[in-house]
Amino acid sequence: MLILLYLSFLTCLTGAIEKNKLSEKIYISLEGSSVCYLRLNRENTYGCKGAESAVGVLFYMDNAARQQWFKNNARQGPYTLLINPTKNFPFTKELMLEIRQYINDKKVNSLLVTYFGNSTVEQFSPESTCPNHKYDLYSNDDSYKDCLDYNWNVQGTNWLNEYFEIPILALYKADQVEKLIDICWKKRNEPKNDQPPQSPLCAVEIKSQMRGAVNAEVCLRRTGKTTNLNGESKELCTIIGARTIISSYPGPLLQEDKVILVLAQYLTLTMFETLAPGANNPLSGMITLLAVAKALKTSEKELQTHGRSIVFMLFGGETLDYLSSTKLVFDMKNKNFFIDKKQIELIVELSQLAGSKDQIYMHTNKINSSVAISQANEKITQKFTEYSKNIAFKEAKNNILPPASLQSFLKWFEVPGVVLADHNTEFINKFYNSRYDTLLDELRDLPFNTSFVNKSFPLAKKISEIAETITQTIYSLATNKTKTVNVDEIYVSNLLFCLLKNNSCDLLREIIPTDFNLTAGYGDKPTWTRDWHLSVQQSLSRKISTEQLVLSLMANATGIFSHNVTEKQCNSYNTGNKTGLWVNGFEIDKSVGMCIISAIRHHSGLSPGYDPSSIFYNYLSHKDLFYLQPQPTRFLIMAIRSGLRVHG
Repeated sequence: MLILLYLSFLTCLTGAIEKNKLSEKIYISLEGSSVCYLRLNRENTYGCKGAESAVGVLFYMDNAARQQWFKNNARQGPYTLLINPTKNFPFTKELMLEIRQYINDKKVNSLLVTYFGNSTVEQFSPESTCPNHKYDLYSNDDSYKDCLDYNWNVQGTNWLNEYFEIPILALYKADQVEKLIDICWKKRNEPKNDQPPQSPLCAVEIKSQMRGAVNAEVCLRRTGKTTNLNGESKELCTIIGARTIISSYPGPLLQEDKVILVLAQYLTLTMFETLAPGANNPLSGMITLLAVAKALKTSEKELQTHGRSIVFMLFGGETLDYLSSTKLVFDMKNKNFFIDKKQIELIVELSQLAGSKDQIYMHTNKINSSVAISQANEKITQKFTEYSKNIAFKEAKNNILPPASLQSFLKWFEVPGVVLADHNTEFINKFYNSRYDTLLDELRDLPFNTSFVNKSFPLAKKISEIAETITQTIYSLATNKTKTVNVDEIYVSNLLFCLLKNNSCDLLREIIPTDFNLTAGYGDKPTWTRDWHLSVQQSLSRKISTEQLVLSLMANATGIFSHNVTEKQCNSYNTGNKTGLWVNGFEIDKSVGMCIISAIRHHSGLSPGYDPSSIFYNYLSHKDLFYLQPQPTRFLIMAIRSGLRVHG
């Protein structure tokens, strides 16, 4: 029997133990867990099922021998499996198929997975081998749909797109895992001499309650409505989405101006909501975009002379079937966006850029492209090659684009465009959309407790050289002139350090709004201090909003600064195309701050398909309309309450 039942029986006999002391004797609470959450759309359910209380005998699996013993001899369940992935014992598709069978047989009712950084595994990606393939540019092309010729993410397991009927949690505090193993596994549950352990056994109780209802449409309809006699209402689910952060120069943007779009992403998606470092995908692209924007700022007058504007866009929802770019293009098509498609002259997208040592690949669409577009793309790639130096820019071998926001634009209209990435026909990143995508090995020589990086390092130098080539190429394409443009390596060094290793740094403290808390809510996270996970669209007024942080970074890269001003003085700049963002700065007098004046703006990433007042409310169910079903904009995240404790 379980140790919980054993102790409860003793209590009934004595009746002398107070309730709180009884709880302390029965339960050992564990900290440092991240839950695999549930997502809904109108047809399907993805992610992990919650449980008000899932109690299972703990079995620790960290090698093939224990895996085999569990398969042949474990008969005292249901079990909670504790998996410790290592290079010698990877969490493979085969292992998960085995666990699925245990779930079906009611042998396993919950799963715990340890996470101590990417030094313990060689590769892992819960994404599919062909991310976003159902809604990409080639989804209706029998020759290229479903990545028939290209598996971009060869190590993908597709677990992000599957449903698991048990709660799954990641444990990221080593001391807590050691406590669990010592108290529960070694003392109670570990087989001795290849024989099953004797009762009483130690069990783990997982509380991962996720409130939901039938499907996304029903869940949204019930959310906020009265649910009990006390008149209380509960939030059952919320639409997943994230804003697109936009800035441009020169400004204001005129209707006759030609536009070069520079795109990147800033959010990722992993199996566990609060373990999303997103270092190579997508932050290497975002950091490069910010470096390019800052370097091009010195050329604003030349760009204005030639009637061209550079518009920088950071998309938040792309990892779910191009959610943000599809929404933006949809609004552009319906005249609800400030740029018309006729103005767009060229699109440059910055994808994963940190993996390759000395080369970047240029991806263009070669399927069904007109002669004019093909020639324009060839001119663009030649320019990049011309301006490349230590890091070579090479044309990719494939005929189709890798997963990229550019595909959303090309589904509607033809436009010259190139995707720059560190990979050729398959991802170099072995941890795509996973909790292991940290790049921390590249930053290992930087002390965690510093606040400012005053020197460059190899990754910063590489990103700076890539950004320099991109900057000079865009300048040349916009002005038909050549100009030496230098990228600030120290700025890049601090971006990498602040965003990938320690948010509590000078660069971010200077540019955040005065009431923004860089580390609130992230104090017990492993190593990094910010979550780059795609979730619900955040309020920009929240003191820990990732979207607000990205907006501040974009404003800093593209704006000008006014020091020692009050918030009221800063707000006076909110006219026309310009916005004043009042931030901390380094002013000694805290009654004043710094004002960043830029053309910053944001665009909603939420689908109109869930707004009953919208004329598009039912458009997701019609294939002849712009969004094809089932679109990712219908994904919802369940309201989560989770906890974990040990009976022992």
